[in-house]
Amino acid sequence: MSRPLRIAGYILTGILAGLLVAATAIWLITRTEWGMERARRFAVSWLAEQVNGTLHIGRISGAGLLGGMVIHDFGITDPKGRPFLATDSLELSYNWRSLVSGRIDISRVVMYRPQAVLEILPGDTMWNYEVVFADSTATGERERKLIRFADTRIVDGRAIVRLGLHPDQPILPADTARALVERVPGGLARTMRFEQLNAHLERVLWESPLEDGRMFEIRSAQGRGYVWREPFIIQDMRGTLTMLDTVVSFDIPEVSLPDSRA
Repeated sequence: MSRPLRIAGYILTGILAGLLVAATAIWLITRTEWGMERARRFAVSWLAEQVNGTLHIGRISGAGLLGGMVIHDFGITDPKGRPFLATDSLELSYNWRSLVSGRIDISRVVMYRPQAVLEILPGDTMWNYEVVFADSTATGERERKLIRFADTRIVDGRAIVRLGLHPDQPILPADTARALVERVPGGLARTMRFEQLNAHLERVLWESPLEDGRMFEIRSAQGRGYVWREPFIIQDMRGTLTMLDTVVSFDIPEVSLPDSRA
């Protein structure tokens, strides 16, 4: 065999060996428990930089990381150690190319038995979600990226909203008779509970490089609520929820209750 042919053979062998090593590495990272554990550590590290508080991820499973994963035992507590968000499991489907490009564009999300707590207690100046997701960079400024979730489903969820009652705020007997008031750190708070929540959100825009605020497009939602002591039941609801700074806006064109429809 001539020298040029031998050199070409060595080069081809090197290329094939490199491809084999790369394929093996991709398989180990995306298809094995070892790779899932490395993904869990990376996810915990990345998310910990995005939130102020304590983040917990039990484990990550799934058929492979390139197209989706299941996050088990996910939870966030605020800097004071109070619960903020927790879910038994979280199914995610996505295009890995968008993640590589820096965009978080999730095509499908299913949250099983999530529990969320939104509160602003006596003495607080911000809601807990504003504290958890506050910008922690040195300058207080960062480049906003696209964070979007499509086809998001909530299965048997629960949410609690607590509004602190200030000492100078008058509390009438009628309020304590109907409202749910409980003792919290710093004083008293009015509590609203929402249980047995099942919802389908067509789109959640959590962050956009083009505009401020967050948007939740609700295709359907059902559940039981306790704004007062007497519960109400929502059989179906659709609409849009937007959040800009401390302003929360509802655009709910249709809602169905057991005995009425609006």
